[in-house]
Amino acid sequence: MTLQGAWWLWLAINVTEFRRTQPIFDWSDPGFGRAFGVFVFLVSGFQLNYNFSYFIIDQISTSPQETIRLAALLRGTESAWQAVSYGLNAIPIIAAVGGPYINFGLWGISIVPAWLIIKDFGTSSGKGDEESRIEVQGEELRKD
Repeated sequence: MTLQGAWWLWLAINVTEFRRTQPIFDWSDPGFGRAFGVFVFLVSGFQLNYNFSYFIIDQISTSPQETIRLAALLRGTESAWQAVSYGLNAIPIIAAVGGPYINFGLWGISIVPAWLIIKDFGTSSGKGDEESRIEVQGEELRKD
C-alpha cells in the first residue's frame, strides 16, 4: 500500500507541474524518465494488485462457490468503475489532472478497509481448520 501510495503521489506531483508547464517529451529529453517511469510503475502495480486481490478472495472465501461469487463481484465492480472512469475522463479538467487526484484519494480511503481485511491473514484467527479442509474423492486434504 505504501509503494502504491508513493506512485500516486509521484503522479499527482507530475500532473500538477505538467498542467502549469505544458511540457512535450521525447525519448531523449531530460525529464522523460520522470514522466514515463511512474506510468510503468502504475501499470506493473495494477497487475500485482490484481493478483493480490485474487489471493485475498481465496483467503476470505470458505468454498469454491464463494470464491467464484467474490471473483465475479470483483470483476463486476472493476467494470462498473471503468465505465465511470471513461465518463469522467470526458470532462477536460478530470482528464488533465483530476484522475490522479481522484485515484490518490480513493487509495487513501482504502487503507483502513484493506487493513481490516488482511490483518488476520496467517494468524489463528483466520480460517479455521474445518474451513481449510477439502474432501476429494473420499480423501481429506489440507488446503495449504
